[in-house]
Amino acid sequence: MIMMMGWMVLLIGFIWALGLNGTMTSYWNHSIAAELNPAQAGSALLNQLGVIKGSLPWLGALRFLGMGILLTAITVALTVVIRTLQHQEQALRQFISARTGAAD
Repeated sequence: MIMMMGWMVLLIGFIWALGLNGTMTSYWNHSIAAELNPAQAGSALLNQLGVIKGSLPWLGALRFLGMGILLTAITVALTVVIRTLQHQEQALRQFISARTGAAD
């Protein structure tokens, strides 16, 4: 359950990045010296730059959050495996000691 939540956060970030790809491509298709630097306030180019600059921190945060949740889920799963093996070892030891005690 936790692992699926981590994958969903990563998937949301990936889909958002794919959607932002069109804006980035459109922005960087223009010449920096001829079009981007002399862009006037309120122009579509500066609007695209604002969308790009505003989205990048959120995408980074989603990536780290998703990986953190994913690694937490892996840790929980490995802890469950270790505890299960410890309980099975204890049950096996009890079974062996009962069998050897009964044979004497």
